[in-house]
Amino acid sequence: MLKFDSTEWQGLDGLAEELILELRPKAEHAMFDAGSRFQAELKSTLTGTRSGRTYRKPNTKAATYTASAPGEPPASPSGNLRNSMGFSRPKWRGSTIEMEVGSGLGVASDGERKPAYAQRLEFGGSDSRGVRIEARPYMAPAALRMEPILDALFRKAIA
Repeated sequence: MLKFDSTEWQGLDGLAEELILELRPKAEHAMFDAGSRFQAELKSTLTGTRSGRTYRKPNTKAATYTASAPGEPPASPSGNLRNSMGFSRPKWRGSTIEMEVGSGLGVASDGERKPAYAQRLEFGGSDSRGVRIEARPYMAPAALRMEPILDALFRKAIA
């Protein structure tokens, strides 16, 4: 009969702490890299032509833009939504590391943060005047595209 008792092994009690101390910087670096890549993917998603109605840009005489149709990523004629995309610094909660990516974590060109509007675009909803906005998802599709990339990134970081 074999019997294993961890008290017979020298130095085993501090092994978990040593591994965590060794992996922490790698995890933080991987999270920062993931945030950068996710932010770039979101900005790319919010760039390009759309197939909705054509409108005149506010405060201009001739400039126009094409809005997004329901179901496609929102058009960003001023760039405010696109420029508001950012990510938070990685934070530790015990042995778990986390961060946020999305609108309001960067700074828009007008200096404002508009996460409520960004959320209405993602899921649909009504604005303060009662005007209904159909969903124009951009976070969920970007997350689906990024999932295999982030999975590979994290696997490489802890290998």
